Amino acid sequence: MRGIFRYTSQQLRIWNEVATVFLVAIVMLAVVKSNISFLSGMLGLLIFIIILMVAIRIYKMIRGVK
Repeated sequence: MRGIFRYTSQQLRIWNEVATVFLVAIVMLAVVKSNISFLSGMLGLLIFIIILMVAIRIYKMIRGVK
C-alpha cells in the first residue's frame, strides 16, 4: 500500500518459474517414470532449470532493467 515492495521483479519471476519446474517434474514422473532412470530424469530437470534461469537473465538484459 505504501509502494514499498519486498521482492524485486526478477525474484518474483523466479518464484513463478518454480511452479513451472514442479509442473514439468510431475508430468515427467507421471508419463515416463518407467522409461527413464532416476539419474537421467534429474539431469533433464536440472538442464530445464538452467535453461529457465538463462532465459530469465536474457529477458532482463533485453528489458534493460538493473
